[in-house]
Amino acid sequence: MAESFSHNKKILGKYFGLIKELEKEVIGKMEDLADYTWPSEKKVRVDVVTYANWAGAYTVTRPEMNIVISTIDEKNTTTSFIETIFHEGTHLLFPIDGSPFRAEIYYKSKEMKLRFQRHLWHASQFFLCGRITQDKLKAKGISHKLLMEELKIFTAYNTTHFRQTLEKYYKGEYDLKTTVKYLLEVNIHSEK
Repeated sequence: MAESFSHNKKILGKYFGLIKELEKEVIGKMEDLADYTWPSEKKVRVDVVTYANWAGAYTVTRPEMNIVISTIDEKNTTTSFIETIFHEGTHLLFPIDGSPFRAEIYYKSKEMKLRFQRHLWHASQFFLCGRITQDKLKAKGISHKLLMEELKIFTAYNTTHFRQTLEKYYKGEYDLKTTVKYLLEVNIHSEK
């Protein structure tokens, strides 16, 4: 038990300063991209544990938002720990009952008479949060590989077209409506 506590403390100590330093910039940029504002009263509890689940991290949303992240999961011993914390936290910016990003996917799918891509918002969140984290770390001279690439998450979505479209959205070259339209035009069948 003491060994687990010591390991958790070591990993948290390694990245806590960077998380604290980058938090406002990363969350602010994700608010812009999600087109949703972080509720001012919301604080997110983070439990750093030895074992979380098969994914190495997860988020509970009820009764309050709570991130649980493992420190023995290999990906969480690298800068992926930072991206994971930000990714899990920014689930708050894509609520099922009010997310403009999710709603745009739903309504544009209906308009284009396409099957609703119910995980497209989450795949997009992975990419966008990863890119922000990557850029913020790069500015500090730290190399970072996106979780989506490293762990091969949402591989059916993660195509050249998907990355190029979201990269243009990330850089402000596309608005949300255009981004969703271009993402759906490929009509990805990836509900796995």
